[in-house]
Amino acid sequence: MEQLKKDIKAYSKGGILVIIYIVVADLLLGKMCPMVLLTGFPCPACGLTRAGLYVMCFRFEDAWRMNPVIFPIGAFLIYFFLCRYVFQRPVSGWRWMLWMILIMLLVVYMVRMGNYLELLSISLEGEKEGLFPHIIGTPFSYFKRNLLYKFYRLVRCFM
Repeated sequence: MEQLKKDIKAYSKGGILVIIYIVVADLLLGKMCPMVLLTGFPCPACGLTRAGLYVMCFRFEDAWRMNPVIFPIGAFLIYFFLCRYVFQRPVSGWRWMLWMILIMLLVVYMVRMGNYLELLSISLEGEKEGLFPHIIGTPFSYFKRNLLYKFYRLVRCFM
């Protein structure tokens, strides 16, 4: 437990800053993801917060729907916690595991965005349902009040 106390003390300022950002961004802008706020498009980690909350409530199917990479992330966090705080030994292979999680996030993101864009093009052609109706809406939806869109509209006013 001594290592846990040291880690909390070492990283508490960063954690507080992250919490402040999340609260302020969510209250003022309605979203907390920097990529969504900037571009309006979901990021590769889209849905992970909700997926984590669903896992904590034992709603695994809903967690999978939000972002299936929550399960490898959870396994990594358990492994990290056990190594560092229970067995008090170095966490071996953590960089490799994080790279694998990042690759999984990107693969899931590309598949979902491909499906989303395919469904969007199908729905624009007049069909009511596409091949992947389950991906419309949460967690993959376009945020129209993004900063790039606002900037685009501002520039158009002067042209």
